[in-house]
Amino acid sequence: MFMVSMVMNSTDSKVLEFIHRNKLILPHQRVLLSLSAGKDSMALLHILRNLCEKLSCSLEIFHLNHCARGLESDGDESFIVQLAESYNIPFTIKRVDVRRSKPAKSSFEEHARLVRYRLLHEVRLERNCDIVATAHTIDDSIETVLMRLFQGTGLFGISGIEFKRDFIIRPLLCLTQDEVYSYLIENGILWREDSSNRDISYVRNYVRHVVLPKVRGRFPQYRNAIMRLSDIVRDTCAIIDLLIEQQYGKLYRWTNDGMIVEVGKISQNEMICRHLIARAFHELGLPLRKTAVDDIVRKLKSQRPNVRVFEGKGLQATKMRDGNSAVLYISQCRDAIADEWCYRISLESLPCVVEIKKAGIKLEIFYCDEEFFLLHKGSVEIAFIALDNNKISLLIRNRKPGDEIALSFGTKKIKNLYIEAKLSFIQKKRIPIVEVEGVIAAVLLGIAGKGHNRISRDFMVTKSSKKILAIKGV
Repeated sequence: MFMVSMVMNSTDSKVLEFIHRNKLILPHQRVLLSLSAGKDSMALLHILRNLCEKLSCSLEIFHLNHCARGLESDGDESFIVQLAESYNIPFTIKRVDVRRSKPAKSSFEEHARLVRYRLLHEVRLERNCDIVATAHTIDDSIETVLMRLFQGTGLFGISGIEFKRDFIIRPLLCLTQDEVYSYLIENGILWREDSSNRDISYVRNYVRHVVLPKVRGRFPQYRNAIMRLSDIVRDTCAIIDLLIEQQYGKLYRWTNDGMIVEVGKISQNEMICRHLIARAFHELGLPLRKTAVDDIVRKLKSQRPNVRVFEGKGLQATKMRDGNSAVLYISQCRDAIADEWCYRISLESLPCVVEIKKAGIKLEIFYCDEEFFLLHKGSVEIAFIALDNNKISLLIRNRKPGDEIALSFGTKKIKNLYIEAKLSFIQKKRIPIVEVEGVIAAVLLGIAGKGHNRISRDFMVTKSSKKILAIKGV
């Protein structure tokens, strides 16, 4: 953590006002900056560094080396490392050969985005950061609108880039590229150029270098016009979402690698079904063309219980049964992201609240006394684990093949516990398991709403227990 006090210029003040007005950064939050080495990223770093004291926040840095440009990519990484070290900012570097890991039906840009956001989510949790800040500007949002418009992706496609979604914030969405460039020049801030940004075979680069110069010459106020359109579209989509939720309840659920849409509840209304599907894919970063949405709706009418209705661009969607209702399970392709998830919890940092978005739950973890234990030991919403004094951390993860738990009557495969609980394929991937030094201490079925928590006989609370750890669903 660091705090600095510097004289703010007009650009700093503009971003500060934007952050306050939209409540992007709250006091004492830890902000993970997603940085390349380009202009926008360097502006984000230096502006938030200047505003750190006024915002009462702390910064960390994340950089993904895509390994796509050889020595140039390595140079970007070195540039970021040197900056972070010179400013004494904690940093995390990840290296992924995006081209080599790219699924056959996904573009480099789409796969790189999926990999980047997956790693951002993981690093945010590992580093106990509250939010992630990216360096998108007004021009990025305008380019996105035009790209989606030409590709026919409907309302969600032309809603532009949102200044806040989930744990992602975009503090520079009040600045144009011209303002960013002027800021860097005026303050003598260095950056690195990405040679691939000049390649117009990429759609965004084509829009940026070919389409927009022609638009700018004929319609000098194009920025304001497109941003107003995006605002109107976002408001319209929000109203539609609100009306649907009031009529049908919440129809979305996050999973460890995607989202579930309760399509069975609105199967008789194709217009609402199309809206929900478009919304879900948009939330996952892929606005679909109307033809693709229509194709999914048509395939959902199949009477077969498990039907793959979409695959491509790093995502796949399957119609499945979840209990008595049909759902659409949208996830990242198996060769694009692993199904497993795992969180390490330091027992020295307790009490804490851990958001396990991949399981769709939050857990409050704390030590408790015997009185609290006796009062709540019958609750399915709280699991109690006995720990020795020398334990310093634990893992919370989902099931791996071969997992077993030692219960009072003998050892049992967790796979069989899930079968007995009649869990669906989707539900099995969302049940948290507590592991202490390589031994499974608990299976949190009750906290996940799927029965009773199962505690290993070696971690049952007794009168001689030295510490009682409570894990509560919130």
